[in-house]
Amino acid sequence: MATNLALYRKYRPVTFGQVVGQSSITTALSGQVASGKVSHAYLFTGTRGTGKTTCARIFARAICCQNPQNGEPCNECTACRAALSGSALDITEIDAASNNGVDNIRELRSEAIYAPTELKYRVYIIDEVHMLSQGASNALLKILEEPPVHAVFILATTDPQKVLPTIHSRCQRYDFRRIPAEIMAAALESIAQQDGFVLDHDAADILAAMGDGSMRDSISLLDRAKGATFHVTADSVTEALGLATEREIINIFSAVLQGDAAGAIAAFTDCYMTGRDLITIFDNLLSLLRDIYLYKATGQSDYLLSRWRTRVPELAQHCTAQRLEASIEAINYFLSRTTRTSAKRLDGEMCLIKMSLPDWGVPQAMPAAAQPVSPAQPVQNAAPAAPAPVKAQPVQAAPMDDDGLPPWDDSDIPPVDAVPVFDMPAMDEPVPQPPVYEQPVYEQPVRRSEPKPAAAPVRMEYEAPAPQAPSGSYETLRRNLEGKISSAVRVYLGMAQTREQDGGIYIEVPEEGLIFIGKPDVLALIDEAGKAAGYAFAKVGKQLPKQKEDPLETIRTRARDLGVPVKVR
Repeated sequence: MATNLALYRKYRPVTFGQVVGQSSITTALSGQVASGKVSHAYLFTGTRGTGKTTCARIFARAICCQNPQNGEPCNECTACRAALSGSALDITEIDAASNNGVDNIRELRSEAIYAPTELKYRVYIIDEVHMLSQGASNALLKILEEPPVHAVFILATTDPQKVLPTIHSRCQRYDFRRIPAEIMAAALESIAQQDGFVLDHDAADILAAMGDGSMRDSISLLDRAKGATFHVTADSVTEALGLATEREIINIFSAVLQGDAAGAIAAFTDCYMTGRDLITIFDNLLSLLRDIYLYKATGQSDYLLSRWRTRVPELAQHCTAQRLEASIEAINYFLSRTTRTSAKRLDGEMCLIKMSLPDWGVPQAMPAAAQPVSPAQPVQNAAPAAPAPVKAQPVQAAPMDDDGLPPWDDSDIPPVDAVPVFDMPAMDEPVPQPPVYEQPVYEQPVRRSEPKPAAAPVRMEYEAPAPQAPSGSYETLRRNLEGKISSAVRVYLGMAQTREQDGGIYIEVPEEGLIFIGKPDVLALIDEAGKAAGYAFAKVGKQLPKQKEDPLETIRTRARDLGVPVKVR
């Protein structure tokens, strides 16, 4: 009973000359057959449907052919007819995907050592060899290392990275590349002519593009589109394969370019309700965007798909590269979500709406008021900004201490997490980081008569005046500050250590006290009080850390100060 063979089986090449798109490989293999220099192992790699198994079968017939013609099998001798019918005992095909155990390869090894029964060689074609287990791969490697003189191994794989490198090194490797679309389109038209039906050139281009470099996939799509019709057109192909037509895709993208979201949704709905696959619609949109982008980059139409070729130049004039990138990004994001959402149509419509927005994907300028100002680059030669008016708040009287001043002035106390610095610049100036000094360094006094400084005071070495004996006292300086400073400043001045030198006084306070005393107005008051007390200047600095004391001695000292008797042993 005769059966109707699929087109890809019916028109499988039987000679090297009939193989499509792999001329360099077929030339090399036929040359080896013609010269009689046949290797013991070959490795054919490449994507599906590019001719690996077909070339392996042709090569197996060619090396066993009794009457080869320029490296091609004659397909008429006894050996060729037996190989074509599958009855040749010396040509064995193994599917490694289902026979991947070590026992299968051991059986192959035990059989390969025997001489061929009918043909010149014993040929083993192992398809999908990367599926072999680790033990099976090692067993195959053993026979590849020391093969019998009459055995030829042809390994085929779509994933050569998974094949052992030691197997690679013992094989002649041939990489089967993807077949160009124009070559596959011509081959499809030839198959249609041989089979007795008409295939339009546009329809052949669509099938070749859908095959993505795989000749077998394109022939299978042709068999599906042919059906019972005699004339295969582009419309019949799109209808049979569930593709959107050129007019439908152009209508959707034209509405997107015009910013007509409603029109884009209406065109998409019409296409969707006719039974088009949702993912296929957006795949076709990506195909159109690819051609527009390619045309804008090169200005040539040689690599464009025929279904878009006439409309791409017109669409490219009304579409910017930035708009294309934003649209491609939106479609790719939608396609990545299709496996994680059940509302695919809703997501597709949202994607089209985003693509229709005129400013989608265009970076928006930040308002001037919201632009950040780098504190590391202050404005040069700019007048200091006038302080904002402060609304007067009612002041409640605080309890007075013995000196007639409040015990603590909260208005002068910064937050606890404030960082102690020597100089506190104005609010509109950059805040310098305090350096680390080996010796106490004192701030330059700021005079009372000067307004808020325009720039942060610069610490610099000062020249010591001529030595003179100080004529004032620190107690007088503190009395001169009565009523002018806060209680916090007064407390830290009481804890200070002083040195009278060069006619002035150096006041060293704890580091945390600089938070309160390091303000410009407080430094100016201290300098004025020092001059009123008879000093040439008064400078404030940080106390150096004291040397580590004996803990026991510290306890005895504090206990003695508190009047607690301490017994020393």
